[in-house]
Amino acid sequence: VLLVCLPMGVAFSGEMEARGKLLFENCVACHDSDGQGNKMFGAPNIAGQEEWYLERQLTYFKKGIRGTHVEDIYGTQMLSMTAVLNGESDIKAIAKYVASLPAYTHQPSIKGNPEAGQQSYALCLPCHGDKAQGNKLLNAPQLNNLQPWYIVRQLKNFKKGKRGGNPNDLFGMQMRPISMTLQDTQVMKDLAAYIVTLKPSE
Repeated sequence: VLLVCLPMGVAFSGEMEARGKLLFENCVACHDSDGQGNKMFGAPNIAGQEEWYLERQLTYFKKGIRGTHVEDIYGTQMLSMTAVLNGESDIKAIAKYVASLPAYTHQPSIKGNPEAGQQSYALCLPCHGDKAQGNKLLNAPQLNNLQPWYIVRQLKNFKKGKRGGNPNDLFGMQMRPISMTLQDTQVMKDLAAYIVTLKPSE
């Protein structure tokens, strides 16, 4: 994996963009050059995700708030990858670059029932919105550009405490009770199948 270390102190937006693009080379092996992710490596789509959310998650990985659970294999990988980021300026630069990548809508790829999933989504709607577009004021990220398999994995992680178990992850802790209402994997698949029918452009 290529690791790119850049000097601190970017002053201009053009330099920040270039810095973010270079730092993103560390992510390409798993997330692909377009940021659309790769299931083989457990890497989700990150292209077009909101900048504020990307910054928070990178900060969480960097500080060990996320990715330290012994069973969170992919989170552990991300935690180690953030070691190359030299503080807040690097996090802001790469988040800005990733957020600028063209968004991509994934097609259903799991055996789920969207109609059943719509019923479960009633619990998600107040925070994540009617189109799963997210809401920064409620600290809820956009979901409609994520792969369904990744949505299911994260719901399982929340339910098992692999994510949201750290006392410093206040927003993850909010998700844990919601995940507890999902009885089994099939219910999660149904929910994910519904979420990916909600198009970001609508």
